[in-house]
Amino acid sequence: TFTYTEVYGNIQVYTRSGHYAGYTSSEEGWTLIYDSTVQQRGLTSMTRLGPFIDEHKVNIPAGDTASFYVYTTQNLSYQYSEMWTEGNAILEDDNLRLFAGVALAYGKWEEGCVNEQCMFAPRVFSGMLEYSV
Repeated sequence: TFTYTEVYGNIQVYTRSGHYAGYTSSEEGWTLIYDSTVQQRGLTSMTRLGPFIDEHKVNIPAGDTASFYVYTTQNLSYQYSEMWTEGNAILEDDNLRLFAGVALAYGKWEEGCVNEQCMFAPRVFSGMLEYSV
């Protein structure tokens, strides 16, 4: 049986144009687009972020790539599967393609790393993404 308590914590979402590789050690090259305290609802219900105000909405031109980094002050409950490989497309439609990425543990960015033992791959966003074209 899985039980959980609803936890409030600060969630930050960063984005950058292009790939995240080489940019996971600090916020240099990233833009903070969301920073708020939310009720994290665990594995059985989605935690909704938003609304994102206009200047923080992300515009990704056709053919371009953007990376996202989600950080929380509380332990995030998330699900993952090892059925993908980092960098492989995991979901796509005519307008958007999502790729398997990585998760960082033990601190924000790579501050808790020891011998690079804080990066776990593959990891895939498990949630709902709203977008328009």
